[in-house]
Amino acid sequence: MCQRCLPSPRLKMAVVTFLVTYALTAIIVARETTWLPRSWSFYLVNVITNVLLVSLLTCVTMPVAARAFRSWLY
Repeated sequence: MCQRCLPSPRLKMAVVTFLVTYALTAIIVARETTWLPRSWSFYLVNVITNVLLVSLLTCVTMPVAARAFRSWLY
């Protein structure tokens, strides 16, 4: 196959990022309903969700996902 016909590594990384983010968000949001008081504002819960999501993506899941999909990504 020609090089121009293949999806770019940036597009592939966006797909992997979407999949990992979707999975983490589903887990975090479902668990937060049991961890956090319902009386807290939406904005505070949203900040907590985003801090957890970015931290887990940066330090844990994306390095593992990049290694797992290395042969497909590059």
